[in-house]
Parts: sequence; C-alpha cells; structure tokens
Amino acid sequence: MSIRTIAVGGLFIAAAAATAMAEEVTVQNDSFNLLGTPVGDFVAGEHAGVRLTSPCNGTIVAVQIAWQGTEPGQPQSLEQAIHIYEGDTFPAPGAELETLVGPVMTPGFINEFRFLDDTKNFPLDVPVTSGQQFYVTLEFANPTDIGNGGPSVLRDNDGCLAGGNALFAIPGGWLDFCFFLSGDLVIRAVVDCAAVINCVWDCGDQDGTVGIVDFLSMLAQWGSIGTDCDFDGGGVGITDLLDLLGHWGNCPEITYPARTP
Repeated sequence: MSIRTIAVGGLFIAAAAATAMAEEVTVQNDSFNLLGTPVGDFVAGEHAGVRLTSPCNGTIVAVQIAWQGTEPGQPQSLEQAIHIYEGDTFPAPGAELETLVGPVMTPGFINEFRFLDDTKNFPLDVPVTSGQQFYVTLEFANPTDIGNGGPSVLRDNDGCLAGGNALFAIPGGWLDFCFFLSGDLVIRAVVDCAAVINCVWDCGDQDGTVGIVDFLSMLAQWGSIGTDCDFDGGGVGITDLLDLLGHWGNCPEITYPARTP
C-alpha cells in the first residue's frame, strides 16, 4: 500500500442500502461531518478497518462505510468483503464473527449494509456485550487510485485514535493504521441495544444480575428506609427480601431501539 491523502469536503452526509431504524446506536471513532479525506492507495486483498467498542449488550445490525473520491461521476465498485472480527487484540484482530461478501460501494455516500445477501433474506445479526471490542474492516477487491480522483475510504481530519484504526497491508500484514494516518477512518457499526428493564432488585452493585452482592447489601440495609434495597418504601424487611429472591439471576431484558446519546 502507498499512502496518499487528498482533502475533500461538502460531498455527502449519509445514504443507506436499507432504511435505518430510529434511535439505534451508531458506534464510531470518527468525527466526520461533511469534510473528509480519501485514503489510499490500496491493492486487492488489503483491509482498512476500525476497532470499536460496543456501548451495550445488543446486536450489530448494520455497518457503514464512507466512500468518496475527488472527481465526480465515479462508478460503483464491487469490493471483496466486509469483515467483523473479535477485537481483544490489536492491531491483528481475533476470530471472525461475520462476513458480508461483495459489498457494492457507491461514491458520495456513507454506504450502509444491513443484510448478508442481495435478496435481503438474511439480516446482519452479531451479538455483542457492553464493553466488547470488535473490528469492522473493508477488504478491497480493486486497487484504488485517489491521485486520479478515484474513490476510497475516508478519514476525518482531527487526529487518529490510538488502537482504533487497523490496516492489513500487502506486504506487512496487520498494522496500526495510525502510523500512516492523521485521522480516524469513517467506518462505523450500528448496535441495537438490549435495554434492561428497571431492575430495582439489583440494588447492591448494578451489574445486571440479582445475586449474592445484592443479598448482602440488603442485609446491611435491613430496617433502613429509602435505601437502594427498600423496594416498597416501608423500610428494608422480609417483603423486600422475598421480592429479591423471587428475581434471583439475570435482570430481565427487553429489546427495543436504544436512544442515541
């Protein structure tokens, strides 16, 4: 790979291969907002990617990749694949969690992908937990040529997040992309969060489960009024204890589109 960047601005805001659902959480490193810089050049088989952190227990339901050059009228490009990997290690990712084969990249848009197939029968559905790190990478099938106005992935212009951008180079393998970039790649994931029902019984450590820590906290608050383990407002007592024991285990969850921070 040879690195060259050319600034572009005001070219696009967003587009999608499918309509985005309201209030899902978009996870990103970048601060892109109308002004970005194409990154290149890549050869077939190389990857450009980001390492992201899930804000919640939920499911990756879409990935988004900005794609733009400096010359208008560029055609769509059929690339090799979009990969989602485990993110415990850097810059080399862990096990592959999902692959979207043959993404069609349209210049001038943040291209969004929600399905594994063109017929839209198989939605993207990758479970993640709060704080889990994962990669989203684009594998190129075609060489880029940004020097002659051709499209490529974009980066923002306000610094490169350490541990957040990865390159699979030929030769070279997996590398920290911040060695070459001065901005974050505009590659994102959309996570549909599983929202925890108000779990009052998790009154000791708020870890999403009702267990021994909550039981011991209740004993320490026994007889107290208005404390975390006083569920009925009448003072911590036998009614609260029975209520806690009746909800022992994981807090119940419902799934709905979570509010974007």
